[in-house]
Amino acid sequence: MSSDGSKLTAGEYKGHLYTSVNSGVTWIDRSTSDSVIEGDKTWQSIAMSSDGSKLAAVTWRGHLYTSADSGTTWIDRSTRGSGIRGDKTWQSIAMSSNGSKLAAVTLRGHLYTSTDSGATWIDRSTHDSAIGGDKLWKSITMSSDGSKLVAVTNLGYLYTSMDGGVTWKNRSTKDIVIGGYKTWESIAMSSDGSKLVAGDDEHLYTSTNGGFTWRNLNAIDSAIWGYKTWDSIAMSSDGSKLATIGNGHLYISTNSSASWTKRRDIYDSETNWGSSWKSITMSSDGSKLAAIGGRYLYTSVDLGVSWTELSR
Repeated sequence: MSSDGSKLTAGEYKGHLYTSVNSGVTWIDRSTSDSVIEGDKTWQSIAMSSDGSKLAAVTWRGHLYTSADSGTTWIDRSTRGSGIRGDKTWQSIAMSSNGSKLAAVTLRGHLYTSTDSGATWIDRSTHDSAIGGDKLWKSITMSSDGSKLVAVTNLGYLYTSMDGGVTWKNRSTKDIVIGGYKTWESIAMSSDGSKLVAGDDEHLYTSTNGGFTWRNLNAIDSAIWGYKTWDSIAMSSDGSKLATIGNGHLYISTNSSASWTKRRDIYDSETNWGSSWKSITMSSDGSKLAAIGGRYLYTSVDLGVSWTELSR
């Protein structure tokens, strides 16, 4: 989602990639209008610049693609010998506010960064011993200027970088709250990189100092009490508003994760059966949300109190 919430991009599992420039009211199937990304693909993760003009998207067991015109045309970066050549098990991608800096991770693989909008890439896993070797990378996020990064691994650790991904620190060996191996699932960061929220297959954690120290939120707020798999987290630019999905349920915070409110579950409009929330994103000010639930895409302009079901 763009900073103002007007531009959206969504990708299907074994399907197509779509873009919208009117907050999801209408959509264009880009997989039928651009030969570079045509055909069915398993779209794994998408990142967007603040103004929505630059996009980067990755596919599972496939390639990494970029666009500089809001998704109208695309470049396959995996075929240009730019350091990420060939098929990879891409898992997550992040982008700076202006779209110049990118970071991406692969499952059972490496972590890569780019400082030229994806034209060339550096394999950071071969340059820094802290993140060396193949890892089960799960999610990565980036500050607005691209200087601060946080990445998490499945059955592994949480790592931070303060220099655009050049060097890394293993925070799981330095803080007892997030210490040891964890099945990390998701991570989100405020624009300045100071506030973080991360989730594993049990708990939700928060940091207000760039990942140096952490608190376990499940032990503080009864609304999110108990073990949950935290699949997706979205955060406003200042870190005050958050939306997160745990065990298919949606939770909202408007006070930097101090307290949480569970929003209503969704129901399939055709079957009237309950469905699980799966993924969520948020505008810069936190006023607009877009989420995938069950078989459909939904948007909200009141922090998830009410939702509009969008047809494809």
